[in-house]
Amino acid sequence: MERDETVTLSLKSLQDKIGTLYRYAEEQKNRENRIYAFWEAIIVLITRLFEQVNQNGTLFSYPQPLLGAKKDFYGVMPDSGLYFTSIEGDSDSLRVSPILFCEIKCLDLPGDWHSLDAELQAQNLVHEHLGQISLQAFCGFREFPKAETIRIILLIGIYFTVLEFQRPSKETMSQKVPKPSKVIVKASMFGHPSLRLRQATGQKTIVELMPKQPECLVFSECIFANPNKEGAGLKFSDAFNFIVRSCLGDVDNAGNSAQAAHGLGLGSCDLMNFVDAENYKMPPDSYKTFQEIVTEWRNDFEIADKETPKTPKRGPLGSLMETPTSTGKDYQITSDHSYNSPTPPPRKTQQRHKRPRKDKSEEAA
Repeated sequence: MERDETVTLSLKSLQDKIGTLYRYAEEQKNRENRIYAFWEAIIVLITRLFEQVNQNGTLFSYPQPLLGAKKDFYGVMPDSGLYFTSIEGDSDSLRVSPILFCEIKCLDLPGDWHSLDAELQAQNLVHEHLGQISLQAFCGFREFPKAETIRIILLIGIYFTVLEFQRPSKETMSQKVPKPSKVIVKASMFGHPSLRLRQATGQKTIVELMPKQPECLVFSECIFANPNKEGAGLKFSDAFNFIVRSCLGDVDNAGNSAQAAHGLGLGSCDLMNFVDAENYKMPPDSYKTFQEIVTEWRNDFEIADKETPKTPKRGPLGSLMETPTSTGKDYQITSDHSYNSPTPPPRKTQQRHKRPRKDKSEEAA
C-alpha cells in the first residue's frame, strides 16, 4: 500500500510538472528547445504508467537518437525517440524496438497557443516539414532492418501530427546515399545548373527514397483537451490518448506494427483517460486536408524536376547564390553564414479551416 501511494504522488508531481513546462514553453514561443523539456516530461509520465502494469521489458526515452549511421551514411537525429527493450526467450539476446520518434518545431505567433490562429498556423506548417520527417523514417528503416513500420510525431507547439511509414522495397533501401545533406527534402532546394550535376553528385529527392505515401493517423490535433495559458487541470485529448495506446499495442486495431505484438499496456492517471480513446477516428475534414497537403508537396518535386534550372548568381560576398526554380526566389548565404530568403507568398493552405469550434454557450446547453 505504501508503494502504491508513492507511485500516486510521483504521478501527481509529473502531471503538475507538465503544466508548468507547458507555461514555460509558451512564454517564449520562438524557442524550440523549451518544448523539449515539456515533451520529455510527457514521455517520462508515459514510461511511469507503463511500469505500473509491465514487469517485462523497459520503455525508455532516447534524446536525439542517431538513425541510419553506417560507414557510407552519416544518419540523422530526430529530437526524441521512444524505445522498448526486452530479452528474447531463452536466447538471452536484447531486442530493441522503435515505438515512436518525435520531431519538434516552435509555433511562434502573437497570442496564445490555444487559439484558432495557432491551430491554422500549425496546420499550414506541416507541409514545410514533411521532407525532414520522411528522411528520418528512411534512416529509421536503415537503423532497424526488421522494422516494417516507423511512426513519427511532428509536434508544432502543442499541435501534433502522426505519420506511419511503411518500409520501402529492398531496391529502394539499397540505394547509395552518401549523406543526408545530399538528400533534397524540399522542392526549393532544386537550383543546380543541371539535373545531370545533381545525379553526378549522388543527390536524391526524398520522394525517390520514400516513394510510398505515409498513412496519417492524426493530423494537427492539440495534445490537450483543455489547453489554457495557466497550464492548470490539463487533460490529454482523445487523439493523443489514442496514439499513446496504439503505439504501445494496447488497442486491438493497432495495425501490424512490431510493437503491437508485445501486448503492452498502461496504467492510469488523472491526465490521461483511455475510455474513449480506443474509438478515436481522424475527422474526414482533417484527412482530406492532409491528402491535399501531401499531394501538393509531392507535386512540387515533379514540377521542380521538370523546370529548366536557372544559372547560379554570385552573392555580394562572392559566394554562390542559388535560385530555386520552384519558387523563383533567391536564397543566399549572408555575412554571418546563415541562410536568408525573402518571405514566401501566402500558401493556399492558409485558407483551409479545421472543423468549427463549438461555442461555450452551446456546450453549456
